[in-house]
Amino acid sequence: MSGVLHIIVVTVVSVIAFYLYFEIIVSYHRRHQLGLILYPKRKDFDEYNLIFRWRTTEHVGYRVAVFIAYASLAFVAFSWFYNIWIEKNVIMLVLTVLPYALLFNHIIEVREEGMLIDGLYFRWEDIQTYELDDRGDRASLTFVLKKRKYGLKRFRSRMVPAPILREVDKQMARYLTKKEK
Repeated sequence: MSGVLHIIVVTVVSVIAFYLYFEIIVSYHRRHQLGLILYPKRKDFDEYNLIFRWRTTEHVGYRVAVFIAYASLAFVAFSWFYNIWIEKNVIMLVLTVLPYALLFNHIIEVREEGMLIDGLYFRWEDIQTYELDDRGDRASLTFVLKKRKYGLKRFRSRMVPAPILREVDKQMARYLTKKEK
């Protein structure tokens, strides 16, 4: 029975990782359909002196990360094949998700027609309402989407430094209605 469970877990994790990397690559290539960048004007957020460097898609590090996502697609397929047909290797399974956790979770930018957050893009017309969950020095955005996107009806971003999201909130207020708590 543990062999069947292993196959199911490996397949589910591999499908989710493959889909996530595919959507990140598509989001990167479609970002120009969202218009010009409104916030931030530079390629990263220097003014906040953060431990992790928050960037935009124009930053050179993000462009390198997209090429790593291409390679990760092949690695996910190889990892699935290896784990199913050759031998169980949990470390290889963890390595399939590691690039997303390290490279794509510090991306945010507001554009004329939408925004990119966590490497994924959302058009203003796809977002029904949004909510800013401010917890002092950290905050997150929750979107309620008009129709399913990325398999979700509701999208919640990772925790972002509050000063960045407060500025993003000002930019988004022009385009969207805010859900009150």
